[in-house]
Amino acid sequence: VFNREMPYSFGSERRPTPASHLDDDSYAPSEEPETAYGCNPGDLCYRADLPILDGYGETGATIDPTETGKITVLYFWGTWCGPCIKELPYYEQIADRYADDVAVIAIHTAISGDSAPDYIAENYPDSRIIFALDAAEDSSDDYYTRLGGMGSYPYTVILDENGTILYVDHSTISFSDLNAIVETNILY
Repeated sequence: VFNREMPYSFGSERRPTPASHLDDDSYAPSEEPETAYGCNPGDLCYRADLPILDGYGETGATIDPTETGKITVLYFWGTWCGPCIKELPYYEQIADRYADDVAVIAIHTAISGDSAPDYIAENYPDSRIIFALDAAEDSSDDYYTRLGGMGSYPYTVILDENGTILYVDHSTISFSDLNAIVETNILY
């Protein structure tokens, strides 16, 4: 999940759906159907190596949200966004409550991205949320845009443990709704 060596990039490749036949000697990879990447429920989520942030800035590590092996909640936010600041505690509660089954990645927009470390240090120094930074603000190919972001924050995308998009929300969300969506999708 965490990668210190790969450069920051977005995958445009296609990857096969998870194989249920790993022990089958007659299996040929070319026979496995491919699933396209996209930004809607049912699509495979685009891969990315997002720089991880902490209270001091970028840590030098990256994370690919599609490779956590857990239900993954992506929360696109900014320190300048009032509704984002109000909702971020909901995501921390999810990260704490479902730590064994859910990864919460809060992806700060590159717009005023330099304000994120101070905010994290002051408000979330010991959080289970994984804080990350999106692409440079002058990029038309940032992760937010690739995942269907439409110019407003906050924005939530929930992935299953295989990186398939389960849920997309372009607006604010209540804790009870967020909790219900996450709880519904946890596989025990």
